[in-house]
Amino acid sequence: MLLLPKRLERRGSELGELVEEGSDEERLASTVRLANRRVAERATSDPRASGMGSTVTAALIGPRSVAFAHVGDSRAYLWRDGVLTRLSDDHSLVAEWVKAGALAPEEAALHPQRSVITRALGADWQVEVDTWTTPVRAGDVILL
Repeated sequence: MLLLPKRLERRGSELGELVEEGSDEERLASTVRLANRRVAERATSDPRASGMGSTVTAALIGPRSVAFAHVGDSRAYLWRDGVLTRLSDDHSLVAEWVKAGALAPEEAALHPQRSVITRALGADWQVEVDTWTTPVRAGDVILL
């Protein structure tokens, strides 16, 4: 999970290399896809890293909004006026079952396959990245 300010100093980490062009959502998605390729390269080139992967939820903070990029079951929340709101959807097997009506939300929390994710960095050479932008105001807290 990573929270990125608008102006980013290069730190050498994969997500520290924020793509420079496009909207905030496009920049985050491109950066996450770059990280995905690097994880996939490592997982295929190093036998010790075979099967490795990761989830990511990243945020790019602007003056009036926050852009997000999300893959997996890490989460983004907004704390506003004493109310915590989940902003991201899990990319997991049980989350898909809940959406399809095959499993009740109460059952999902205890299901033995609740940690089986359907999207992750490095699982494939290409990854679908969810992006969205949320307006923010003074006093808001973003939790990743």
